[in-house]
Amino acid sequence: MARERKKISKESKQQAKKLLSFLKPYRGLFVVGMIFLILSTVTTMLFPYLLGKLLDADNSQSTDGLDLSNLSDINNIALILLIIFVSQAIFSFFRIYFFAKITQGTIADIRTSAFGNIIKLPISFFDKTRVGELISRITADTTQLETTIMTTFPEFIRGILTIVIGVAIIAFQNIELTLVILSVLPVIVIVAIVFGKYIKRLSKNTQQVNAESNIVVEETLSGVKAVKSYANESYEISRYSKVANSIKQIAIKTGVWRGAFISTMIFMSFGTIILFIWYASHLKADGHLLPGELAGYLMYVIFIGTSFGGMAQNLSNIQKAIGASERIVDLIQEESEIIEEKKNRVQLKGNIRFDNVQFSYPSRKETEVLKGISFEINEGEQLALVGASGSGKSTIASLLLNFYDINSGSISYDGKNQNDLDLNELRSNIAVVPQEVILFGGTILENIQYGKPGASKEEIIEAAKKANANDFISKFPEGYNTIVGDRGIQLSGGQRRLVALAAILAVEPDILILDEPTTGLHFEDIKMLLSVLQRLVERGNTVIVIEHNLEIIKSSDHVIDLGPLGGNNGGEIVFQGGHKDLLKAKDSLTAQYLTNQIEIPTPEKRRKLN
Repeated sequence: MARERKKISKESKQQAKKLLSFLKPYRGLFVVGMIFLILSTVTTMLFPYLLGKLLDADNSQSTDGLDLSNLSDINNIALILLIIFVSQAIFSFFRIYFFAKITQGTIADIRTSAFGNIIKLPISFFDKTRVGELISRITADTTQLETTIMTTFPEFIRGILTIVIGVAIIAFQNIELTLVILSVLPVIVIVAIVFGKYIKRLSKNTQQVNAESNIVVEETLSGVKAVKSYANESYEISRYSKVANSIKQIAIKTGVWRGAFISTMIFMSFGTIILFIWYASHLKADGHLLPGELAGYLMYVIFIGTSFGGMAQNLSNIQKAIGASERIVDLIQEESEIIEEKKNRVQLKGNIRFDNVQFSYPSRKETEVLKGISFEINEGEQLALVGASGSGKSTIASLLLNFYDINSGSISYDGKNQNDLDLNELRSNIAVVPQEVILFGGTILENIQYGKPGASKEEIIEAAKKANANDFISKFPEGYNTIVGDRGIQLSGGQRRLVALAAILAVEPDILILDEPTTGLHFEDIKMLLSVLQRLVERGNTVIVIEHNLEIIKSSDHVIDLGPLGGNNGGEIVFQGGHKDLLKAKDSLTAQYLTNQIEIPTPEKRRKLN
């Protein structure tokens, strides 16, 4: 058990060092901010001392000239107090200003670093992590850190300085009263440590449950059409209610512990004040203290007690921030893909070879999705992948983009192993129109331009014409400036697909992958798609189409059927050749489906087929 604690401590230190590294660019501002923090605290702590002198002073020793070193003169002390108040106000302003600059710069860097690493993480990470959780980390957790750096940490340091300076001033003038305060300090420190550890753990759990609630909201609102089509509003409310109740229970538990912690600290702080007043009153009664000195000491002990009480709340908030920071650092340190930014795109010819590729998804390694797949396609050719759902067609598309590491075998481009190619170099040569097209929430122009940042409007319109999208775009009142809505919801499925295809054509990729491209397209649009594919092949592009539309398959140079066939559940090539030979493969379920596209069966025949 001792070893385990040591390991956790070491990891915590590493995470703290990682987080502190974000403060390095602002260390100059931090030093200046700390100077103003110290100055504002020192000027505040001079007030009780001067107040005591003011109460014990008289004008009997007043001189004609102004002598600020004479602290027995009321006018001198009042003038010094005025100077201190003005200075304290100026110091406080600059302290807040510099910490605001430090905080906003640091938080912006942390958010950018976290998002930058998220976007570079492999697809396997997103397969096991929900988007809502990631959103919570970037927003809620960083907001917790922002509050801590901006307010909690300076107030915590200010509290420590107040205690140290206050005790030092009292000790300089009266060691007996100092011992009274110091006798309580060890107990307060022990209480803070014990409570702090437990509150930190509860705070981390609260952040995690909050992330889960964000997941439910994000998933429900993203799929709101599905929710309403199934009339599942009550179910989703119930699902969110369970998460909300979990948050409530943990928050109540955290509140109980924080309340107990703060109450204990306040009790001990005011107990110290009462003990101090009791002892100081005896000293005054014995003639060892002047009334002004007693008032000054009393203010110091109130400042010290208040600082102890405030430190309880600040410590609690710092513990919460530590829990949030650990989650952010975990995200930043998650191993990402190595993607080198290159200004000039290295062209691939488009010769692709799969050699005995075997693959299982990392999340379900026991299930083999591809079982020794081998095929070859050359530049200027079109390959059609057919087969039942789950047979591995989309998986091949993912592997072409090197989204996952294969179990065995090899994938090569132009004779080079896929793993020897830089990811940016590889993916910049491949464009994909996915089965589920999701657009960004901007304009149509911005969505098409996403494929080629900086492209002129003329280039965008030309790409849209090639994709047969210009006609319907031009009919919108706002034309290319039409807002597509969240995830492209304002457009139909077919329109979204054509806009996505236009974005692809703006890039002019060497290799094009289309996953079920005819979904949602009208017959005329399919004809236009065929002509687009033909032009791409003629100019030397490599085209891979996952499709069951006979016209698309007929236009392909090669067809690969991934089954199933007989005892095969998919993931193996059961046919490879031309579309005419595929139609003759009587045992192929895909061939039966394609044949039915040619000869539309009667209802009786459909029932027989089913």
